[in-house]
Parts: sequence; C-alpha cells; structure tokens
Amino acid sequence: MKGILFIITAFILIQAGCAPRMATSHSIACGPRAIHEALEYYDYTNKSNKKISQDILKHGRIHNLMRTLASFVDNEALGITFPEEMIAALKRHGFEVQVIEGSHEDLEEVIKQAVKDDKIGIVLIKQKKTLDYHYEMFQTMKDTRVYGDKTIYINIYLLDR
Repeated sequence: MKGILFIITAFILIQAGCAPRMATSHSIACGPRAIHEALEYYDYTNKSNKKISQDILKHGRIHNLMRTLASFVDNEALGITFPEEMIAALKRHGFEVQVIEGSHEDLEEVIKQAVKDDKIGIVLIKQKKTLDYHYEMFQTMKDTRVYGDKTIYINIYLLDR
C-alpha cells in the first residue's frame, strides 16, 4: 500500500512541476505541427499547434507520465508524441488513418507514390543509431531522407477525410 501511495504522490508532484514545461515543449514539437499541416492542407486551419498539443496531452495520461519520466534523462522528451497518440489525435480531427508498416525501402516507395497521387500522409522517421524520431508530412518534406543516409522510416499514416 505504501508503494502505491508513493507512486501516486510522486506522479502528482512530477506532473505539477513538469506540466507547464510539457505544454510548451509539446506545442512546438513535430507531432502537433504535422497534424496542423495536414489540417491546413485541407483548408481547415482553426486549430493551432498549441490547441492540437493540448488535445493530445489531455487524452494522454499514461503517455504524459512516460514523457515526464523520460524528461529526467533528456528534457526534449517532453515534446514526444507517441504513435498511438498521433493516430488517436488524427482521428479526433476527422481523419481516416491507414497505418502502413514495412521495410525502409517499401515505405520510401509508398511515400513517393502517395505524393505522386496527391495523397496526404505523415511519416514517422528515425535517425539510425539514435533515439531521435521525427514526424513529417509528405507534402512539406523537402527531401525524403530527412537525416540523409541515416534516415529510417518507421511507419506511415495515410490520411483521408
């Protein structure tokens, strides 16, 4: 019983101290920005990055704890949007989401074909040999290899309205 009470107390104290930093860090991160760009692509721009971030954080209780704990190692962890949160947020904003997984090469071909077919999507990218992940909307990617030769595609979220 003492252990559970300790965990609950620690969680409350952590959240109280990290909540303002988390809100700020998360609102400028790539997850909310990618959703905002997707909404903007469909001329639906009444949601700012901050509002999108607030929506994600409001629904992400266990993820908020994970972000907070990870921030003790790296403060940038407060900006993380977990894949489950990304999918749920996209659906709450009216998108149908098709998650595509596969090899890096297969996903790269999916992106090229989707751009050619004028389909909208968001890709989760990882930098090889790091813990650096990044969301990017296809249509705003200047280069399909964001991290150069160290770019690894994790999954793709094809979007439809």
